[in-house]
Amino acid sequence: MSWSELFEQAVAQRVAEGPAPWKVEVAEGDVTITAELSAAERLACAVSKLEVRNGRWAGASLEQVKKVAERLSQRLTYLLEPVRPIEADVEQCIVQMRSSPPRIGETATSYYELQVSKGALNLQRFEKVAGEPRQAVDVEVTRVALRQLVEDMAAAA
Repeated sequence: MSWSELFEQAVAQRVAEGPAPWKVEVAEGDVTITAELSAAERLACAVSKLEVRNGRWAGASLEQVKKVAERLSQRLTYLLEPVRPIEADVEQCIVQMRSSPPRIGETATSYYELQVSKGALNLQRFEKVAGEPRQAVDVEVTRVALRQLVEDMAAAA
C-alpha cells in the first residue's frame, strides 16, 4: 500500500472518531508521517503542520540534506507557490526552504516554510501582516494534493 493510501485511511479513521482538530500519524519501517489537521471535507482539508521523519538518514550530512531540499523544490510544483532553498545552517544541518516568490496580498504576505534537516521534513504555512509578527496559518489543499504531498515528502525522506 502506498504512503498516500495509508495516510488517507488514517485521515478517514480520525475524522470518523469525532470533530477536529485531528492528529494523524502513519508509520512504516523507518518512516513516520504526522499531520495536524484542523478541517477535512470530502474534497479538501486544512493542515496546520505536516512532518515526515526518516530514521535511515538521521545521520545525513549537510550535502545530503541540500540534495533532499533540491529534489523537493523540483517535485512540489503543485503548491500555491514554488518552494526553494533560501538558507542552510551548517551547525544544525538544516536547509530552510520558503515560497519563492511568496503570495503578496493587499493586507498580508503568505508563504510556505519547509525545513529539511537530518531525518525530518517539516512543512507549515505562515502569514505576515506589516508591523506584526508572523502567524502560522493552515495549508489549505485538496485531498488529492495532500496525498501527492505525502508521497513526495515520503519519497524525498
